Amino acid sequence: MKIIHIFFILLITYALSAAANNIELLKQKAKNGDPIAQYNLGYMYLNASDVIKDNAEGMRWMYESAKQNNAEAEYYLGFNLIYANLLDITHFRERASRAYIYFNNSAEHHNILAQTQVGVMLLKGIGVKQNYIEARHWFEIASDRNESSAMYHLGKMYLEGVGVAKNVEKAINYFRNSADLNNSDSQLQLGIMYYNGIGFRVNYNKAFQWYLEAAMHQNSDAQCRLGTMYLYGTGVEVDNIEALRWLKLSAQKHFTLSEYIMGILYLNGGVVEKDLLLAHAWLGRASNAGNSDAKKALAELDKQLTSEQKEKADKLL
Repeated sequence: MKIIHIFFILLITYALSAAANNIELLKQKAKNGDPIAQYNLGYMYLNASDVIKDNAEGMRWMYESAKQNNAEAEYYLGFNLIYANLLDITHFRERASRAYIYFNNSAEHHNILAQTQVGVMLLKGIGVKQNYIEARHWFEIASDRNESSAMYHLGKMYLEGVGVAKNVEKAINYFRNSADLNNSDSQLQLGIMYYNGIGFRVNYNKAFQWYLEAAMHQNSDAQCRLGTMYLYGTGVEVDNIEALRWLKLSAQKHFTLSEYIMGILYLNGGVVEKDLLLAHAWLGRASNAGNSDAKKALAELDKQLTSEQKEKADKLL
């Protein structure tokens, strides 16, 4: 037993020594100007992978790598500018403009995620002047490489006739190809189209199947729609337990409509045991997110509760 213990200590010591040597080798390559080593070293510092976390050092190496046209580093820097400081609305426009430059460089250097991101920014006019033709160009490049989000955006453009002639058949093809790659937005969209008879005959069973696919991939909108189908027995037998399960999953992701429905369910009782405090909690979340129906329901409920009850309700979720 003692021999085995010593063996494991030696094995761990060897592994740590090898890792340290690898890091030193990576640092040397980075210092010598290897853009891949610079990116990998930056990533390690930013994510505390085998080194002590150091954001400043991580970003320094990312910038060095990007200077040498490393597409992954360029994408990371663009992503960081857009998503790392979402609460800083004041400087968002300036950050978005800088992010677009990094994303565009990364896209030109064949990063598939950057190609889709550039398309999105051109489509919505984020950080760059809106340009549907250029947006479609980048989506088509990424779509040809089987990037599912690019396929979804192309589907939406053809479905709505944005920057292209409206073509529902083409839209469906893009959505199907994207959905086959497990893109939940496309799965949701196909469900909506079957539910509302857009490009297909109304088919609640098919809608339910696509909503379920998207819901299983954590799409909160699909989870809400699936819950309501169970709640009202549309395309499926009424099942209050399943309805509540899917609606709660969606509401926990702060999907506003689900929060509102949860509030109404607890307000009225029946599907769940009536609970005015939980009703207040869910309606409060939906109201804070801007749901006007939730605001009205909450105003009426406030009349029935004491200050102490409201305070207690605010701590439930």
